[in-house]
Amino acid sequence: MRLLVDTNVLLRYARSAPPLPDGTRRAIVEAEELYVTAVSRAEIGIKASIGKLRLPKPEPAFWSELVARLQAIELAFDSGHAALLAELPLHHRDPFDRMIACQCLAAGLKLATVDPVFRQYGIETV
Repeated sequence: MRLLVDTNVLLRYARSAPPLPDGTRRAIVEAEELYVTAVSRAEIGIKASIGKLRLPKPEPAFWSELVARLQAIELAFDSGHAALLAELPLHHRDPFDRMIACQCLAAGLKLATVDPVFRQYGIETV
């Protein structure tokens, strides 16, 4: 399975709180290819910089250690993904989640998420 991890699940995995559903954690561990996205890094960085998120260490170290721990592939957000945003229905109002949805649709990735709205885009979730 090729799996992209959304930001919320990524943070919950990193902090072990609140705990992830067993099926989500198992899917992350068992994925053939596991992806994290630059979109999540941007969201984490912005939230940390404005005080909405407290990280246990500076963002660059937090991110690089998390990616290494997951043995994940970093997925860039490119102009093709951006072009899909104009076509994407407004099921989700969060711009970061909409960008993640575009990446899943463009690459045919499943998504590790606890947010059911992604299924409205036809994205398979775990």
